[in-house]
Amino acid sequence: MLQLIVLSGPDEGREASLENGSRIGRGPASGLRLSDRSISREHARVETREGVWFLVDQGSTNGVWDGETRVAELRLIDAMEVRLGEVVLRVRLEKAAAEVVAGTPKIGAPPRPAPREDSIQFATGGGAAFAEQDAEVDLDIEWSDETEAATPPASAPKSARPEVRDLQREELLRNLQRERGGLARADMSQLPGWVRAVLMLGVALVSAGVFYAVMQGIKSTRS
Repeated sequence: MLQLIVLSGPDEGREASLENGSRIGRGPASGLRLSDRSISREHARVETREGVWFLVDQGSTNGVWDGETRVAELRLIDAMEVRLGEVVLRVRLEKAAAEVVAGTPKIGAPPRPAPREDSIQFATGGGAAFAEQDAEVDLDIEWSDETEAATPPASAPKSARPEVRDLQREELLRNLQRERGGLARADMSQLPGWVRAVLMLGVALVSAGVFYAVMQGIKSTRS
């Protein structure tokens, strides 16, 4: 719908809502009837073309004016002012007002969903990765510690731990000494009984000989 408001002349303050094809003039069939002497009986007509409103002169005496220029027709824009003869009119396009109202959110209406966002995963070891989240979920920032993967294993190479080699060497030497000390006992336990007896007798004779030699040496030194 098109609305015209009279701003000057004897009909100042009058308003009229016009449809496609409505006429403006002094005639009784006019959609907007004006009584000013400068207005013809059928002064102008309004019409819409593909959603655009136009004011078309109908061969009036005093014409249709765009500012100081007389025109045969004039494209109408919301809130503009036009002049017919000596009468100034203001244009209001109800379609434009309806569009403004439609674009205004209603009171109590649920908020519009927020646009989709991506959460960012940060790693202390460096680098970042993006993970897609739901549209209504706030952006989440998740931290992961990648330094654990870079931590060297508990068992380091032997070349990097010389104290381990030293302990192993000392333990090996102690084992060898114990084995050498018990070698004779292990071999004796595996010999037959008579052989062990002969060996023990030999040992006793050798010990007695050594003892006798020592005693003779002591006597000779005293004499």
